[in-house]
Amino acid sequence: MTSLIRKLVLCVGLLTLPTTVHAVGFEPTIRVQIQSIDTLMTLAEKAVDRYVAPGLGKNLISAALRSLGDEPFAGLDRTKPFGLYAIIDENQLDSKLVLMIPTQDSKKLREKLKKLDITFQDNADSNIATVNVPDVPVPFYSITADGYAYLSVLSSAPLEPKNRPWAAEVFRKKESALVSVSVNLDNLPKSYKEAATTMVETAALDIKEAKGPSWAGLVGAMIGNLGSELINQTTELTYRLNLAPETSMLELEMELTPKAGSSLAKTIQDRKPVGNHFTGVASPDSTAAVLLHAPLFNSDLRKIVGAMLKDAEPNDPKGPALIGKAALDSLKQAVESGNLDLALSLRGPDSDKHYSVVLVTSMPNADAVLAAIRKELPNRKGGPKITDTEKLDGASILEIDLDGALPPFVADLVSDTSKLKIAFAKDRLIVSLGPDSKALIQEAIAVKPSPASPVRLTFSAKRLQSLLETIAPPEVADGFSRVWPKNPDLTTMVDLNITSGSSLKVKLSLNIGLFSFGMVARSTAP
Repeated sequence: MTSLIRKLVLCVGLLTLPTTVHAVGFEPTIRVQIQSIDTLMTLAEKAVDRYVAPGLGKNLISAALRSLGDEPFAGLDRTKPFGLYAIIDENQLDSKLVLMIPTQDSKKLREKLKKLDITFQDNADSNIATVNVPDVPVPFYSITADGYAYLSVLSSAPLEPKNRPWAAEVFRKKESALVSVSVNLDNLPKSYKEAATTMVETAALDIKEAKGPSWAGLVGAMIGNLGSELINQTTELTYRLNLAPETSMLELEMELTPKAGSSLAKTIQDRKPVGNHFTGVASPDSTAAVLLHAPLFNSDLRKIVGAMLKDAEPNDPKGPALIGKAALDSLKQAVESGNLDLALSLRGPDSDKHYSVVLVTSMPNADAVLAAIRKELPNRKGGPKITDTEKLDGASILEIDLDGALPPFVADLVSDTSKLKIAFAKDRLIVSLGPDSKALIQEAIAVKPSPASPVRLTFSAKRLQSLLETIAPPEVADGFSRVWPKNPDLTTMVDLNITSGSSLKVKLSLNIGLFSFGMVARSTAP
Protein backbone atom coordinates (compact mmCIF):
# COMPACT_ATOMS: atom_id res chain seq x y z
CA MET A 1 0.00 0.00 0.00
CA THR A 2 2.84 2.39 0.87
CA SER A 3 4.46 1.72 -2.51
CA LEU A 4 1.17 2.42 -4.33
CA ILE A 5 0.72 5.71 -2.45
CA ARG A 6 4.26 6.77 -3.41
CA LYS A 7 3.56 6.02 -7.07
CA LEU A 8 0.33 8.00 -6.96
CA VAL A 9 2.10 10.98 -5.33
CA LEU A 10 4.85 10.79 -7.96
CA CYS A 11 2.30 10.73 -10.80
CA VAL A 12 0.45 13.72 -9.35
CA GLY A 13 3.79 15.55 -8.96
CA LEU A 14 4.74 14.91 -12.57
CA LEU A 15 1.35 16.10 -13.78
CA THR A 16 1.71 19.36 -11.88
CA LEU A 17 5.17 20.19 -13.24
CA PRO A 18 5.31 22.92 -15.95
CA THR A 19 5.01 21.27 -19.36
CA THR A 20 5.53 24.37 -21.51
CA VAL A 21 8.45 24.25 -23.92
CA HIS A 22 10.06 27.67 -24.31
CA ALA A 23 11.87 28.94 -27.38
CA VAL A 24 15.25 27.22 -27.71
CA GLY A 25 18.33 29.11 -28.93
CA PHE A 26 16.48 32.41 -28.67
CA GLU A 27 18.33 35.31 -30.28
CA PRO A 28 16.29 38.40 -31.14
CA THR A 29 17.22 40.95 -33.76
CA ILE A 30 16.71 43.82 -31.31
CA ARG A 31 16.95 43.72 -27.54
CA VAL A 32 16.17 46.66 -25.22
CA GLN A 33 16.77 46.86 -21.47
CA ILE A 34 15.60 49.66 -19.16
CA GLN A 35 16.60 49.80 -15.52
CA SER A 36 14.19 48.94 -12.70
CA ILE A 37 11.69 51.38 -11.19
CA ASP A 38 13.72 51.63 -7.97
CA THR A 39 16.91 52.41 -9.92
CA LEU A 40 15.12 55.05 -12.01
CA MET A 41 13.62 56.69 -8.91
CA THR A 42 16.97 56.77 -7.09
CA LEU A 43 18.56 58.35 -10.17
CA ALA A 44 15.79 60.96 -10.38
CA GLU A 45 16.17 61.79 -6.69
CA LYS A 46 19.94 62.29 -7.03
CA ALA A 47 19.48 64.44 -10.14
CA VAL A 48 17.02 66.74 -8.35
CA ASP A 49 19.34 67.01 -5.35
CA ARG A 50 22.28 67.85 -7.63
CA TYR A 51 20.68 70.29 -10.04
CA VAL A 52 17.67 71.79 -8.25
CA ALA A 53 18.28 71.87 -4.50
CA PRO A 54 20.05 69.52 -2.04
CA GLY A 55 17.58 67.34 -0.12
CA LEU A 56 14.65 68.19 -2.39
CA GLY A 57 14.76 65.00 -4.47
CA LYS A 58 13.07 62.65 -2.00
CA ASN A 59 10.25 65.08 -1.23
CA LEU A 60 9.65 65.89 -4.89
CA ILE A 61 9.54 62.21 -5.88
CA SER A 62 7.15 61.44 -3.00
CA ALA A 63 4.84 64.27 -4.06
CA ALA A 64 4.88 63.06 -7.66
CA LEU A 65 3.96 59.52 -6.56
CA ARG A 66 1.10 60.78 -4.38
CA SER A 67 -0.35 62.60 -7.38
CA LEU A 68 -0.60 59.21 -9.15
CA GLY A 69 -2.95 57.86 -6.48
CA ASP A 70 -2.71 54.90 -4.13
CA GLU A 71 -0.09 52.26 -4.96
CA PRO A 72 1.04 53.71 -8.32
CA PHE A 73 3.21 50.63 -8.89
CA ALA A 74 0.67 48.05 -7.69
CA GLY A 75 1.54 44.59 -8.99
CA LEU A 76 4.88 45.63 -10.49
CA ASP A 77 8.26 44.35 -9.39
CA ARG A 78 10.25 47.51 -8.70
CA THR A 79 13.60 45.69 -8.51
CA LYS A 80 13.79 44.11 -11.99
CA PRO A 81 14.49 45.75 -15.36
CA PHE A 82 11.99 46.32 -18.15
CA GLY A 83 12.64 44.66 -21.48
CA LEU A 84 11.62 44.70 -25.11
CA TYR A 85 12.68 42.40 -27.92
CA ALA A 86 11.96 42.16 -31.62
CA ILE A 87 12.55 39.49 -34.23
CA ILE A 88 12.68 40.92 -37.75
CA ASP A 89 11.40 38.60 -40.47
CA GLU A 90 11.89 38.70 -44.25
CA ASN A 91 8.15 39.31 -44.37
CA GLN A 92 7.70 42.40 -42.21
CA LEU A 93 4.17 41.33 -41.23
CA ASP A 94 5.64 38.21 -39.60
CA SER A 95 8.03 40.20 -37.44
CA LYS A 96 7.52 39.96 -33.67
CA LEU A 97 7.65 42.72 -31.06
CA VAL A 98 7.22 41.92 -27.36
CA LEU A 99 7.33 44.21 -24.31
CA MET A 100 8.30 42.69 -20.94
CA ILE A 101 6.97 44.35 -17.75
CA PRO A 102 8.34 43.06 -14.41
CA THR A 103 5.46 41.85 -12.23
CA GLN A 104 5.11 40.77 -8.63
CA ASP A 105 1.35 40.33 -8.41
CA SER A 106 -0.48 40.09 -11.74
CA LYS A 107 -3.89 40.27 -10.02
CA LYS A 108 -3.06 43.62 -8.42
CA LEU A 109 -1.69 44.88 -11.71
CA ARG A 110 -4.91 44.00 -13.49
CA GLU A 111 -6.98 45.73 -10.84
CA LYS A 112 -4.87 48.87 -11.24
CA LEU A 113 -5.22 48.79 -15.03
CA LYS A 114 -8.96 48.20 -14.77
CA LYS A 115 -9.27 51.63 -13.14
CA LEU A 116 -7.82 52.99 -16.40
CA ASP A 117 -10.53 51.12 -18.36
CA ILE A 118 -7.99 48.55 -19.61
CA THR A 119 -9.62 45.13 -19.53
CA PHE A 120 -8.47 41.53 -20.03
CA GLN A 121 -10.24 38.59 -21.71
CA ASP A 122 -8.65 35.34 -20.61
CA ASN A 123 -8.23 32.28 -22.83
CA ALA A 124 -8.37 29.18 -20.65
CA ASP A 125 -6.68 27.02 -23.29
CA SER A 126 -3.55 29.11 -23.82
CA ASN A 127 -3.39 31.39 -20.74
CA ILE A 128 -2.90 34.23 -23.24
CA ALA A 129 -5.25 37.11 -22.51
CA THR A 130 -6.58 39.65 -24.99
CA VAL A 131 -5.98 43.18 -23.70
CA ASN A 132 -8.48 45.88 -24.62
CA VAL A 133 -7.15 49.45 -24.46
CA PRO A 134 -9.68 52.30 -24.82
CA ASP A 135 -9.53 54.22 -28.11
CA VAL A 136 -6.80 51.94 -29.50
CA PRO A 137 -8.14 49.95 -32.50
CA VAL A 138 -5.42 47.27 -32.57
CA PRO A 139 -5.52 44.22 -30.27
CA PHE A 140 -2.92 43.52 -27.59
CA TYR A 141 -2.14 40.15 -26.03
CA SER A 142 -0.55 39.30 -22.70
CA ILE A 143 0.71 36.37 -20.67
CA THR A 144 2.42 36.31 -17.28
CA ALA A 145 5.45 34.05 -16.90
CA ASP A 146 8.91 34.09 -15.26
CA GLY A 147 7.98 37.14 -13.19
CA TYR A 148 7.12 39.23 -16.25
CA ALA A 149 4.03 40.26 -18.17
CA TYR A 150 4.80 39.64 -21.84
CA LEU A 151 2.82 41.98 -24.10
CA SER A 152 2.51 41.70 -27.90
CA VAL A 153 0.48 43.59 -30.49
CA LEU A 154 -1.64 42.35 -33.43
CA SER A 155 -0.85 38.67 -32.84
CA SER A 156 -0.67 36.32 -29.86
CA ALA A 157 1.78 34.00 -31.66
CA PRO A 158 4.91 35.55 -30.11
CA LEU A 159 3.53 34.67 -26.65
CA GLU A 160 3.02 30.98 -27.36
CA PRO A 161 5.41 28.79 -25.35
CA LYS A 162 7.33 27.58 -28.42
CA ASN A 163 8.02 31.20 -29.44
CA ARG A 164 8.48 32.77 -26.02
CA PRO A 165 11.93 32.86 -24.40
CA TRP A 166 12.67 32.61 -20.73
CA ALA A 167 13.20 36.00 -19.10
CA ALA A 168 16.75 34.96 -18.22
CA GLU A 169 17.51 34.61 -21.94
CA VAL A 170 16.25 38.09 -22.71
CA PHE A 171 18.34 39.58 -19.89
CA ARG A 172 21.36 37.31 -20.33
CA LYS A 173 23.60 40.38 -20.66
CA LYS A 174 23.37 42.31 -17.42
CA GLU A 175 23.50 45.99 -18.33
CA SER A 176 24.43 48.74 -15.89
CA ALA A 177 23.35 51.49 -18.31
CA LEU A 178 20.11 53.34 -17.84
CA VAL A 179 18.94 52.16 -21.27
CA SER A 180 20.63 49.76 -23.67
CA VAL A 181 19.65 48.76 -27.21
CA SER A 182 21.38 45.82 -28.90
CA VAL A 183 21.03 44.99 -32.59
CA ASN A 184 22.09 41.50 -33.66
CA LEU A 185 23.18 41.87 -37.28
CA ASP A 186 23.61 38.09 -37.68
CA ASN A 187 19.88 37.77 -37.07
CA LEU A 188 18.90 40.35 -39.68
CA PRO A 189 17.18 38.89 -42.74
CA LYS A 190 19.60 38.32 -45.61
CA SER A 191 17.65 40.63 -47.92
CA TYR A 192 18.01 43.52 -45.44
CA LYS A 193 21.80 43.18 -45.33
CA GLU A 194 22.01 42.84 -49.11
CA ALA A 195 19.92 45.99 -49.55
CA ALA A 196 22.11 47.91 -47.08
CA THR A 197 25.28 46.75 -48.85
CA THR A 198 23.88 47.84 -52.21
CA MET A 199 22.99 51.27 -50.83
CA VAL A 200 26.53 51.76 -49.47
CA GLU A 201 28.16 50.59 -52.69
CA THR A 202 25.92 52.87 -54.77
CA ALA A 203 26.71 55.87 -52.55
CA ALA A 204 30.44 55.10 -52.74
CA LEU A 205 30.29 54.84 -56.55
CA ASP A 206 28.37 58.12 -56.84
CA ILE A 207 31.04 59.90 -54.78
CA LYS A 208 33.90 58.41 -56.81
CA GLU A 209 32.31 59.35 -60.14
CA ALA A 210 31.16 62.82 -59.12
CA LYS A 211 33.10 65.82 -60.37
CA GLY A 212 34.89 66.97 -57.28
CA PRO A 213 38.30 67.31 -55.64
CA SER A 214 41.01 64.76 -56.33
CA TRP A 215 40.49 63.06 -52.98
CA ALA A 216 36.76 62.34 -53.62
CA GLY A 217 37.66 58.97 -55.15
CA LEU A 218 39.53 58.01 -51.99
CA VAL A 219 36.48 58.96 -49.88
CA GLY A 220 34.22 56.83 -52.08
CA ALA A 221 36.57 53.86 -51.84
CA MET A 222 36.77 54.15 -48.04
CA ILE A 223 32.98 54.37 -47.68
CA GLY A 224 32.53 51.30 -49.90
CA ASN A 225 35.17 49.19 -48.14
CA LEU A 226 34.35 50.24 -44.57
CA GLY A 227 30.57 50.16 -45.12
CA SER A 228 30.67 46.63 -46.52
CA GLU A 229 32.88 45.49 -43.63
CA LEU A 230 30.59 46.98 -41.00
CA ILE A 231 27.44 45.44 -42.50
CA ASN A 232 28.80 41.97 -43.19
CA GLN A 233 31.43 41.50 -40.50
CA THR A 234 29.63 42.93 -37.46
CA THR A 235 27.91 40.50 -35.10
CA GLU A 236 26.26 43.00 -32.77
CA LEU A 237 25.85 46.73 -32.22
CA THR A 238 24.93 47.94 -28.75
CA TYR A 239 23.94 51.48 -27.82
CA ARG A 240 23.89 52.61 -24.20
CA LEU A 241 22.58 55.68 -22.40
CA ASN A 242 23.61 56.39 -18.83
CA LEU A 243 23.39 59.25 -16.36
CA ALA A 244 25.61 59.79 -13.34
CA PRO A 245 24.42 62.75 -11.20
CA GLU A 246 27.45 62.37 -8.91
CA THR A 247 29.80 63.28 -11.77
CA SER A 248 27.21 65.27 -13.76
CA MET A 249 27.95 63.14 -16.82
CA LEU A 250 25.52 61.97 -19.48
CA GLU A 251 27.12 59.01 -21.25
CA LEU A 252 26.31 57.81 -24.77
CA GLU A 253 28.14 54.65 -25.80
CA MET A 254 28.27 52.54 -28.94
CA GLU A 255 29.86 49.08 -28.84
CA LEU A 256 30.65 47.18 -32.04
CA THR A 257 31.35 43.46 -31.77
CA PRO A 258 32.94 42.03 -34.96
CA LYS A 259 32.78 38.46 -36.21
CA ALA A 260 35.66 36.42 -34.83
CA GLY A 261 38.48 35.99 -37.34
CA SER A 262 37.19 38.70 -39.70
CA SER A 263 39.33 41.49 -41.15
CA LEU A 264 37.24 43.95 -39.13
CA ALA A 265 38.09 42.07 -35.93
CA LYS A 266 41.80 42.27 -36.80
CA THR A 267 41.56 46.02 -37.51
CA ILE A 268 39.91 46.60 -34.12
CA GLN A 269 42.38 44.37 -32.24
CA ASP A 270 45.40 45.99 -33.93
CA ARG A 271 44.26 49.51 -33.09
CA LYS A 272 46.71 51.15 -30.72
CA PRO A 273 45.57 52.93 -27.55
CA VAL A 274 44.89 56.62 -28.08
CA GLY A 275 47.26 59.19 -26.61
CA ASN A 276 48.21 62.83 -27.00
CA HIS A 277 51.76 64.18 -27.25
CA PHE A 278 50.76 67.26 -25.27
CA THR A 279 48.47 65.93 -22.52
CA GLY A 280 50.53 67.68 -19.83
CA VAL A 281 49.60 71.09 -21.22
CA ALA A 282 46.09 70.54 -19.82
CA SER A 283 47.55 70.76 -16.33
CA PRO A 284 45.52 70.82 -13.09
CA ASP A 285 46.09 74.56 -12.70
CA SER A 286 44.30 75.35 -15.99
CA THR A 287 41.22 77.54 -15.95
CA ALA A 288 40.04 75.62 -19.01
CA ALA A 289 41.76 73.15 -21.32
CA VAL A 290 41.19 71.29 -24.59
CA LEU A 291 42.88 68.11 -25.87
CA LEU A 292 42.35 66.85 -29.43
CA HIS A 293 43.79 63.83 -31.23
CA ALA A 294 42.90 63.38 -34.91
CA PRO A 295 41.37 59.91 -35.56
CA LEU A 296 43.94 58.80 -38.15
CA PHE A 297 44.19 55.11 -37.17
CA ASN A 298 42.69 54.11 -40.54
CA SER A 299 45.17 54.11 -43.47
CA ASP A 300 42.45 55.14 -45.95
CA LEU A 301 41.62 58.14 -43.76
CA ARG A 302 45.29 59.16 -43.62
CA LYS A 303 45.46 59.03 -47.43
CA ILE A 304 42.34 61.22 -47.71
CA VAL A 305 43.60 63.88 -45.30
CA GLY A 306 47.01 63.80 -46.99
CA ALA A 307 45.37 64.35 -50.38
CA MET A 308 43.32 67.25 -48.97
CA LEU A 309 46.49 68.92 -47.70
CA LYS A 310 48.19 68.37 -51.05
CA ASP A 311 45.26 70.02 -52.85
CA ALA A 312 45.61 73.00 -50.52
CA GLU A 313 49.22 73.62 -51.56
CA PRO A 314 49.85 76.87 -53.46
CA ASN A 315 50.50 76.47 -57.18
CA ASP A 316 53.42 78.89 -57.11
CA PRO A 317 55.08 78.69 -53.69
CA LYS A 318 56.80 82.05 -53.64
CA GLY A 319 56.75 84.81 -51.08
CA PRO A 320 54.21 84.27 -48.28
CA ALA A 321 52.94 81.15 -50.11
CA LEU A 322 56.28 79.51 -49.34
CA ILE A 323 55.37 79.62 -45.64
CA GLY A 324 52.02 77.97 -46.34
CA LYS A 325 53.66 75.17 -48.32
CA ALA A 326 56.18 74.51 -45.55
CA ALA A 327 53.38 74.34 -42.96
CA LEU A 328 51.30 71.99 -45.14
CA ASP A 329 54.31 69.73 -45.77
CA SER A 330 54.87 69.50 -42.02
CA LEU A 331 51.19 68.68 -41.38
CA LYS A 332 51.32 65.96 -44.04
CA GLN A 333 54.17 64.33 -42.15
CA ALA A 334 52.05 64.37 -38.97
CA VAL A 335 49.10 62.84 -40.84
CA GLU A 336 51.25 60.08 -42.38
CA SER A 337 52.53 59.14 -38.92
CA GLY A 338 48.98 59.11 -37.52
CA ASN A 339 49.96 61.56 -34.78
CA LEU A 340 48.22 64.89 -35.22
CA ASP A 341 47.58 66.37 -31.76
CA LEU A 342 46.52 69.70 -30.30
CA ALA A 343 46.35 71.05 -26.77
CA LEU A 344 45.04 74.38 -25.52
CA SER A 345 45.19 75.71 -21.97
CA LEU A 346 43.99 78.95 -20.36
CA ARG A 347 45.84 79.81 -17.14
CA GLY A 348 45.16 82.37 -14.45
CA PRO A 349 44.31 84.61 -12.86
CA ASP A 350 47.73 85.62 -11.54
CA SER A 351 48.30 88.08 -8.70
CA ASP A 352 47.48 90.96 -11.08
CA LYS A 353 44.30 89.21 -12.26
CA HIS A 354 45.76 88.60 -15.71
CA TYR A 355 45.43 85.44 -17.79
CA SER A 356 47.76 83.59 -20.18
CA VAL A 357 46.97 81.10 -22.90
CA VAL A 358 49.07 78.47 -24.67
CA LEU A 359 48.31 76.36 -27.76
CA VAL A 360 50.55 73.58 -29.03
CA THR A 361 50.08 71.42 -32.12
CA SER A 362 51.99 68.73 -33.97
CA MET A 363 54.47 70.05 -36.56
CA PRO A 364 57.16 67.42 -37.30
CA ASN A 365 59.31 69.80 -39.35
CA ALA A 366 58.80 73.10 -37.54
CA ASP A 367 62.31 74.26 -38.45
CA ALA A 368 61.40 74.29 -42.16
CA VAL A 369 58.39 76.49 -41.43
CA LEU A 370 60.57 78.85 -39.41
CA ALA A 371 63.14 79.00 -42.23
CA ALA A 372 60.39 79.99 -44.71
CA ILE A 373 59.17 82.73 -42.34
CA ARG A 374 62.69 84.09 -41.83
CA LYS A 375 63.20 84.18 -45.58
CA GLU A 376 60.04 86.26 -46.02
CA LEU A 377 60.46 88.60 -43.02
CA PRO A 378 62.74 91.13 -44.78
CA ASN A 379 60.19 91.50 -47.59
CA ARG A 380 57.24 92.32 -45.32
CA LYS A 381 55.57 95.68 -45.71
CA GLY A 382 53.22 96.88 -43.00
CA GLY A 383 51.41 94.78 -40.42
CA PRO A 384 52.41 94.12 -36.80
CA LYS A 385 56.06 94.13 -35.87
CA ILE A 386 57.61 90.63 -35.87
CA THR A 387 60.90 90.09 -34.03
CA ASP A 388 63.12 87.03 -34.29
CA THR A 389 64.09 86.81 -30.63
CA GLU A 390 65.73 84.35 -28.26
CA LYS A 391 66.08 80.61 -28.28
CA LEU A 392 64.33 78.86 -25.42
CA ASP A 393 65.20 75.25 -24.50
CA GLY A 394 66.27 74.63 -28.10
CA ALA A 395 63.20 76.28 -29.67
CA SER A 396 63.38 79.45 -31.75
CA ILE A 397 60.84 82.15 -30.84
CA LEU A 398 59.17 84.81 -32.94
CA GLU A 399 57.54 87.67 -31.07
CA ILE A 400 54.62 89.62 -32.57
CA ASP A 401 53.69 93.01 -31.22
CA LEU A 402 49.87 93.17 -31.02
CA ASP A 403 49.72 96.70 -29.69
CA GLY A 404 46.26 98.05 -30.47
CA ALA A 405 45.23 94.90 -32.35
CA LEU A 406 43.46 93.15 -29.47
CA PRO A 407 39.91 93.98 -28.37
CA PRO A 408 40.04 96.09 -25.18
CA PHE A 409 38.59 93.43 -22.86
CA VAL A 410 41.14 90.85 -24.14
CA ALA A 411 43.99 93.33 -23.70
CA ASP A 412 42.83 93.93 -20.13
CA LEU A 413 42.81 90.19 -19.42
CA VAL A 414 46.29 89.42 -20.79
CA SER A 415 47.83 92.86 -19.89
CA ASP A 416 48.56 95.65 -22.35
CA THR A 417 52.25 94.78 -22.57
CA SER A 418 51.72 91.16 -23.69
CA LYS A 419 53.21 90.07 -26.99
CA LEU A 420 52.24 86.97 -28.95
CA LYS A 421 55.05 84.43 -28.88
CA ILE A 422 55.40 81.63 -31.45
CA ALA A 423 57.90 78.87 -30.66
CA PHE A 424 59.23 76.43 -33.24
CA ALA A 425 60.41 73.27 -31.50
CA LYS A 426 61.60 70.09 -33.17
CA ASP A 427 58.18 68.42 -33.58
CA ARG A 428 55.69 71.04 -32.41
CA LEU A 429 54.48 74.58 -32.90
CA ILE A 430 53.66 76.56 -29.75
CA VAL A 431 51.70 79.81 -29.59
CA SER A 432 51.32 81.71 -26.31
CA LEU A 433 49.97 85.06 -25.15
CA GLY A 434 49.96 86.65 -21.72
CA PRO A 435 52.35 87.53 -18.91
CA ASP A 436 53.30 83.87 -18.35
CA SER A 437 53.79 83.04 -22.04
CA LYS A 438 57.52 82.28 -21.69
CA ALA A 439 56.97 79.80 -18.85
CA LEU A 440 54.08 78.15 -20.73
CA ILE A 441 56.28 77.70 -23.82
CA GLN A 442 58.94 76.00 -21.71
CA GLU A 443 56.26 73.76 -20.24
CA ALA A 444 54.89 72.87 -23.69
CA ILE A 445 58.37 72.02 -24.97
CA ALA A 446 58.96 69.64 -22.06
CA VAL A 447 55.67 67.65 -22.07
CA LYS A 448 55.82 64.02 -23.22
CA PRO A 449 53.21 61.77 -24.93
CA SER A 450 50.75 60.12 -22.55
CA PRO A 451 47.36 58.35 -22.74
CA ALA A 452 44.40 60.63 -23.36
CA SER A 453 40.94 60.64 -24.90
CA PRO A 454 40.78 61.82 -28.55
CA VAL A 455 38.59 64.73 -27.42
CA ARG A 456 38.55 66.18 -23.93
CA LEU A 457 37.36 69.58 -22.63
CA THR A 458 37.90 70.41 -18.97
CA PHE A 459 37.57 73.45 -16.71
CA SER A 460 38.10 74.56 -13.13
CA ALA A 461 34.79 75.84 -11.76
CA LYS A 462 36.52 78.09 -9.23
CA ARG A 463 38.91 79.75 -11.70
CA LEU A 464 36.33 79.98 -14.49
CA GLN A 465 33.92 81.62 -12.04
CA SER A 466 36.52 84.33 -11.42
CA LEU A 467 36.87 84.90 -15.18
CA LEU A 468 33.10 85.13 -15.69
CA GLU A 469 32.80 87.65 -12.88
CA THR A 470 35.25 89.81 -14.86
CA ILE A 471 33.90 89.52 -18.41
CA ALA A 472 30.27 88.33 -18.20
CA PRO A 473 27.00 89.89 -16.99
CA PRO A 474 26.28 89.22 -13.27
CA GLU A 475 23.40 86.83 -14.03
CA VAL A 476 25.71 84.58 -16.08
CA ALA A 477 28.33 84.40 -13.33
CA ASP A 478 25.60 83.80 -10.73
CA GLY A 479 24.00 81.06 -12.82
CA PHE A 480 27.38 79.38 -13.26
CA SER A 481 28.02 79.33 -9.50
CA ARG A 482 24.57 77.82 -8.87
CA VAL A 483 25.28 74.89 -11.22
CA TRP A 484 28.96 74.28 -10.44
CA PRO A 485 30.29 74.81 -6.91
CA LYS A 486 33.64 76.61 -6.71
CA ASN A 487 35.79 73.50 -7.01
CA PRO A 488 39.41 74.27 -8.03
CA ASP A 489 39.91 70.79 -9.52
CA LEU A 490 39.38 70.20 -13.23
CA THR A 491 35.86 69.12 -14.18
CA THR A 492 35.14 67.32 -17.45
CA MET A 493 32.82 69.13 -19.84
CA VAL A 494 33.13 66.82 -22.87
CA ASP A 495 35.01 63.56 -23.26
CA LEU A 496 35.13 61.25 -26.28
CA ASN A 497 36.83 57.96 -25.47
CA ILE A 498 37.61 55.03 -27.77
CA THR A 499 38.73 51.61 -26.55
CA SER A 500 39.28 48.42 -28.50
CA GLY A 501 39.98 44.75 -28.00
CA SER A 502 37.44 42.02 -28.72
CA SER A 503 35.05 44.88 -29.49
CA LEU A 504 35.23 48.58 -30.31
CA LYS A 505 33.68 50.99 -27.80
CA VAL A 506 33.08 54.66 -28.48
CA LYS A 507 31.80 56.65 -25.49
CA LEU A 508 30.76 60.31 -25.56
CA SER A 509 30.38 61.89 -22.10
CA LEU A 510 28.70 65.29 -21.71
CA ASN A 511 28.47 67.33 -18.54
CA ILE A 512 24.73 67.89 -18.12
CA GLY A 513 25.50 70.90 -15.97
CA LEU A 514 26.09 72.67 -19.30
CA PHE A 515 22.39 72.33 -20.15
CA SER A 516 21.36 73.24 -16.60
CA PHE A 517 23.60 76.33 -16.72
CA GLY A 518 21.94 77.40 -19.97
CA MET A 519 18.49 77.17 -18.38
CA VAL A 520 19.58 78.99 -15.22
CA ALA A 521 21.23 81.77 -17.22
CA ARG A 522 18.11 82.25 -19.33
CA SER A 523 15.81 82.24 -16.29
CA THR A 524 17.86 84.91 -14.52
CA ALA A 525 18.45 87.12 -17.57
CA PRO A 526 16.85 90.58 -17.35
